Amino acid sequence: MTIIYNSAHIRHETGNHVENPRRIEVIREFFASRGIWQSLRVIPGRVAERSEIEAIHSRDYLSGLAEFCRRGGGYLNLDTVVGPASLQVALEAVGSVLRAIDETVVTGGPVFALVRPPGHHAEHDQAMGFCLLNNIAIGARYAQKVHGIEKILIVDWDVHHGNGTQEAFYQDPSVLFFSIHQSPLYPGSGLIEEIGEKRGVGHTVNCPVPVGSGDETLRLLVEELLFPLADRFRPELILVSCGLDAHWADPIAGLAVTELGFGFIASAVKKLASDYCNGRLVGSLEGGYHLGCLPNTFLSVVREWWAELSGEEVELTIKKPLLDRGVSIVTERIGQTRKLLAPYWRL
Repeated sequence: MTIIYNSAHIRHETGNHVENPRRIEVIREFFASRGIWQSLRVIPGRVAERSEIEAIHSRDYLSGLAEFCRRGGGYLNLDTVVGPASLQVALEAVGSVLRAIDETVVTGGPVFALVRPPGHHAEHDQAMGFCLLNNIAIGARYAQKVHGIEKILIVDWDVHHGNGTQEAFYQDPSVLFFSIHQSPLYPGSGLIEEIGEKRGVGHTVNCPVPVGSGDETLRLLVEELLFPLADRFRPELILVSCGLDAHWADPIAGLAVTELGFGFIASAVKKLASDYCNGRLVGSLEGGYHLGCLPNTFLSVVREWWAELSGEEVELTIKKPLLDRGVSIVTERIGQTRKLLAPYWRL
């Protein structure tokens, strides 16, 4: 399996912030200590071109961000901080996703971009939620322009709603955006009723879940909504905003997903990629802030995407299943979602 990794991510200096370089380095160190990192095909990304970024973000926003970093950085808003090198690192994060797309188109297998800063909150003209540039959204436009891929499925299982990704494709029927996220929670978007507009109506599918939702809730949403939607849409490429902050121990959220749950949904999107996309699948790291749980949670995803690693044991960080408090509520919401989407999909 191929991992796109750039050590230069440490130059995105955020100080005493939950989104910091240790998030990636604890994963790399854990994998190296178990001999896994050495068995992976680890390659660097590249620096994204300005024209590639402008497929999603405005010139004025990019110019303002560059000037802010040049002056030394600081807090762009209440939650997003940058340093002098942060824009350059963000360009490399995007470039890593683009390189991952190039790789999966050629090899037909899963590729993961282990990057920071994350991207799915970044909107056309503003940074949000620790995100500067929308890695996955830019990647989708790149795949369409450079590789001629017409239909892309974006699955976002970060605990927070990917408002920036939704904004980018809200009127676009060539991208099906499927998001599972805690609600209520930052940034406050991602209601069931948000299903797209104009030509894109029906191609945004939001699955807000309540506090305490866990593995069974994920299973229901995947089997009852994601699988049938993918069968109707027939994507040619799957991109995953792989947040790991739905883990039960994450410090800034309230879901109850275990390593088994992450393994299940990772296996599910790999199956979809095999069924519809000739195996073309790219993941990009989004959130995940419990440094003790991150490495093993990431392993639960990689194990499902890398056949040679299928025997690698994932050590559960919880000894007994948590009560899944979302099942009854989400079962009702699945019915509501089906009704909303009925005019556009046969589910």
